[in-house]
Amino acid sequence: MATKLNFEVTINRPVEKVFAFATDPANSAKWQSGIIESKMTTPGPMGVGSMITDVRTFVGQRLESTIEVIEFELNKKRTFKSAGGPIKFMATETYEAVGGGTKVAVAVEMEPGGFFKIAEGMVASSAKKDFDASNAKLKQLLESM
Repeated sequence: MATKLNFEVTINRPVEKVFAFATDPANSAKWQSGIIESKMTTPGPMGVGSMITDVRTFVGQRLESTIEVIEFELNKKRTFKSAGGPIKFMATETYEAVGGGTKVAVAVEMEPGGFFKIAEGMVASSAKKDFDASNAKLKQLLESM
């Protein structure tokens, strides 16, 4: 059974700035909990078909995941899914201009495998905590720029 999580944060910065920063793998370690390294492994700008490799720690484990961008609309939306790694997931990020700021909404569906399947409740709880911390850090970073 898949776990579904939804998150939302409003950042007092223009949508173009928030989207550019949040979708650039070079910035991931600056704001995403547990990320050690994130890099795009396909040439060219981010878009449908782009592949990203993330190395992170999660519930005490070091994980390497390959991520494929399956939907991309500049300054509006990015959907990506796991293309390799111990936790299958799909996430959709939407970016909406609200006043002078940006509302970022993230919907995640994940299906833990292997060791993580046994600890599925802990995985969901840790993921929620990580997403909440990441969104707070993203807001703090962008609003102080």
